[in-house]
Amino acid sequence: MNNLIHHISLCTVVFLAFLLFSLQAAGKQEKRLSQQLKLGTISGKLIQMQIMGTCILAFSLVIPTPYLSLPSLLKQPHFSGYLTSTYLVLILMTTGLGIFSARKVLEEQTFKQILPDYYNAFTYLISRIIYLTVYELFFRGVLFLGVLLFTNALVAVLINLILYFLIHIRDSKAELIGTIPFGLVLCYTTFHSQSVWPAICLHLLLSLSHEGFLLYHLILKPIKK
Repeated sequence: MNNLIHHISLCTVVFLAFLLFSLQAAGKQEKRLSQQLKLGTISGKLIQMQIMGTCILAFSLVIPTPYLSLPSLLKQPHFSGYLTSTYLVLILMTTGLGIFSARKVLEEQTFKQILPDYYNAFTYLISRIIYLTVYELFFRGVLFLGVLLFTNALVAVLINLILYFLIHIRDSKAELIGTIPFGLVLCYTTFHSQSVWPAICLHLLLSLSHEGFLLYHLILKPIKK
């Protein structure tokens, strides 16, 4: 019982801190790369926000718990034949969705002339990779796999989706709705593989295919011309 209270307390503290951070950051221009690129720059504040979010979520990984450890969350995933095929399809779909959404942003929005800023662009991508890795370790690791130890899969998925939805409550309507199917996919791959690695890879593919496409077309491509 004490172990359960310990785990719930840790999850609650970290989630509420991250929720407050997300709500406070929602109205700021530096929250998203696309918002920064519209202004013709990549601000250092965008990188700082990635680091701050990473530190908040990482708190859940450095506090020891009786049930979960970082090595157990990062263990090699277990895939059977059909799961491997399913995962490969999800990889293609996720990458395609990221590129498609980036193309849509480029078509619908106007961007200022961007000065080459390789240092900030590279630093942002590195901070983004670290942030999303820790993000998934918390949401699909500590939260989902941790809760799964105390209840059944359906309840664990519902709790995870609700909390994932709340984190995006002040985002665009499309992104808010997208948290449901994407959250289901991430929980599904985590549950069947018993590892957070598939969720980490899918989230990174979605984000980096989108943002990498934007950076290429707004910074690298104009320079080549």
